[in-house]
Amino acid sequence: MKILLAMLAMALSPMSIAQQAPASGGGAGLEQSQSPQVPPEVKLIQSEYVSRIASSIRRFIVLPPNLQGDSEVEFEVLVLPDGDVLSVKLKQTSGNPKYDNAVERAIYRAAPLPLPPEPALYKYFRNLNLKFRAQ
Repeated sequence: MKILLAMLAMALSPMSIAQQAPASGGGAGLEQSQSPQVPPEVKLIQSEYVSRIASSIRRFIVLPPNLQGDSEVEFEVLVLPDGDVLSVKLKQTSGNPKYDNAVERAIYRAAPLPLPPEPALYKYFRNLNLKFRAQ
């Protein structure tokens, strides 16, 4: 992992970061809004840290009693460079306000979120779209 981070640090030098074109966000799970395109080398690290972030948040979700169905909620999360959560915005409700609130509270409680140690990678984690499913 350290070797991969070192290689990424060289690949993502300030010169190469400035030359990357922005791309629109899309897809499911965790995505970055209006962030630069993700180079293939970064996708491995990104998927590892996405799993870490999701696990960190799931630890704090307290499911409401009598939750039925397979509720899915989506939030837009603005993350600071130190992993603290600046804001959480509901993008799509699960239809169950109690579940939505439980996930929102869990996102704030999980802070600081685990981020890669390489500062050049922060831009891939600044704006996150997170989806959580109750079951």
